[in-house]
Amino acid sequence: YDEALPLFKQSLQAEIEVHNDSMQGQVVNNIGNTYLAKGDFDNARIYFTQALQVREKLKVPSDIADTLHNLAETSMRTGQFDQAQDQYLKALEIRRTAGDKRGAAIESSGLGVLFGYQGRFGAAISAQEEAINGLRDAKEKGFWSTEVLIAYGHALAQAGRGEEAGKKLAEALSAASQDKSQPQIATTLSYQGENAMYRGDLKTAAGVYNGALQAAAKTGDASLILLTKINMARLAVSQGKFAAAASALKTLGEQADSLGLKYLSTQCLVLRGEALTGVKDYVNAEKDLNTATLRSDKLGLRVLRALSQYQLGRALELSGKGSAAASHYQEARRAADEVQKEAQTDQVSKRSDLAPIFGAKS
Repeated sequence: YDEALPLFKQSLQAEIEVHNDSMQGQVVNNIGNTYLAKGDFDNARIYFTQALQVREKLKVPSDIADTLHNLAETSMRTGQFDQAQDQYLKALEIRRTAGDKRGAAIESSGLGVLFGYQGRFGAAISAQEEAINGLRDAKEKGFWSTEVLIAYGHALAQAGRGEEAGKKLAEALSAASQDKSQPQIATTLSYQGENAMYRGDLKTAAGVYNGALQAAAKTGDASLILLTKINMARLAVSQGKFAAAASALKTLGEQADSLGLKYLSTQCLVLRGEALTGVKDYVNAEKDLNTATLRSDKLGLRVLRALSQYQLGRALELSGKGSAAASHYQEARRAADEVQKEAQTDQVSKRSDLAPIFGAKS
């Protein structure tokens, strides 16, 4: 990516000099995509916005939809979920109007990923199934076929449908490995580790998380590398290595904040709060978990809201404030119930991270 950027920028200058607006829009969009792949979301948004302005003047629907999709990806990664949904839906409408089944499937998958962040697992699975069917109808192979399969496997894992998720993610990993796509390999391994964590299989999670970390290091994608490091810290918390995890999560949370990755920064707060509770640093645990509950409420992150409320209840109870803990356990259960109701399956309640909430004191 670092080698590509100066070449794209030279190309952009050449297109400006010859007044080739169509190619100018394409190159500006390519620059945005390169920044997006690097995890530099501020610059990605700047160039995508410029590309959209150029392409809207030229009125080529497919080009407009491509850039709206890229803006939606950027908005989603930085926690601007309402804006991302609006951009995906606009792109989806353009694709459907044009009869573009392949493009419509890609937008549907993007919406599915967005729903997953929000803890709307039933909607996420439905969107990914629609995407899978759309790509099949369009006879699409290669990158996007693998990308949507990865997203589908992850949606199934999030809903607690571990066995089904395992099959889809194994299929996706095989395709990504065949194409030698390191970002897709790293992402799939990360989701396989997550699926193992939900089943309480820490040994399997450790192996695939290590593989994801190694694959991510080869990509140059700052957000993907950060995700794999957070996953390792998450594993450490589950293994009871609280002191080391708390230290790592402080740094990782700061990195997530600096990149604008609001979901990951909130997740770091929840995990660090749990780790600090583990070392009996209840004061700082409460501080991080209170911040996490506020952020997850604001962003509409149902699962993180449930987890932060539950961990806050634990910190209060263990520090001798049992009466104050009860309301947080109740809020955690309410949020978890919302997730389970929307997912339309009780398998969500069996996820290792959510199961304690359903059995918590009320």
